[in-house]
Amino acid sequence: MASLHIHPPLLYTAGIIWPPVCIAVVAARFATRNAQRVKLGLDDWLMVPALLLVLGMAATILAGTAQHALGHSTPKPIPGTELTATSPQQTVTRKAYMAMVLLETAALAFIKLSCIFFYQRVFKAGSNRVVGMLMYIIVGLIIIWGLGYFFSFLFACQTHFDYF
Repeated sequence: MASLHIHPPLLYTAGIIWPPVCIAVVAARFATRNAQRVKLGLDDWLMVPALLLVLGMAATILAGTAQHALGHSTPKPIPGTELTATSPQQTVTRKAYMAMVLLETAALAFIKLSCIFFYQRVFKAGSNRVVGMLMYIIVGLIIIWGLGYFFSFLFACQTHFDYF
């Protein structure tokens, strides 16, 4: 059975390999639209902030791994202080986790919106009034979901950001 242990080489690989792949895919999307002489749509432009957020996630992974917080064993606390002791690595891990949750929530919202607008472009959903109305409802739900999750995670500890 394969090991599920996430160790530094895996994190470095993910943080180094995937950003160029994502950049290439988004660039190919824009190049294809240009080659086809098709006007860039909202679905295309929504991938730009999603890409920037994914790059932020990769930077978070690389920074956390470089600081020996992600992918490394947690230092053992002094006996008797297990519930209150924290190490610098644990602090970095909590901050990286919080950053990742916020970045991935926003990235997913942009990606979902891009998919819906792409669907609308491909199938000309605007030609049918009911389908067009459903599309706007879905867009509204995605925006509400994205903002709701983002701010619920951001203010999970009210405004005590030092908890992370």
